[in-house]
Amino acid sequence: MSKAMRRALNASMRKQGQAIETIADVFGRQVQAYAGIQIGVIEHDNNGEAILTDDIYACRFGAGSHVSGLQVGPLTVTDQGMVDVWYQTMIEWYASIAVFHPRAAARLKSLPDYGM
Repeated sequence: MSKAMRRALNASMRKQGQAIETIADVFGRQVQAYAGIQIGVIEHDNNGEAILTDDIYACRFGAGSHVSGLQVGPLTVTDQGMVDVWYQTMIEWYASIAVFHPRAAARLKSLPDYGM
């Protein structure tokens, strides 16, 4: 979700009398959470263009049971040596993502109280 959507979610939670949680992520950094679930903020893609401006996405991850990553074979790395002034390496990895449960991923288009 975007920072604006996170602010709207925080305002909605405060309006309902709910506390905003703070938990530590896997690197020990403090992040906001709702019901123990980490809230991630993504605003721009690698080209600097705005994404996820007014949507909230939720996923439940689980190997073979919810949202899970797949791979067909092992990751292969081939050192192709030095090309001009840099080293070149080819990495091949046939990977994908699958949704195994119909309610493992969801999207909330807007928050009704704030018209976002």
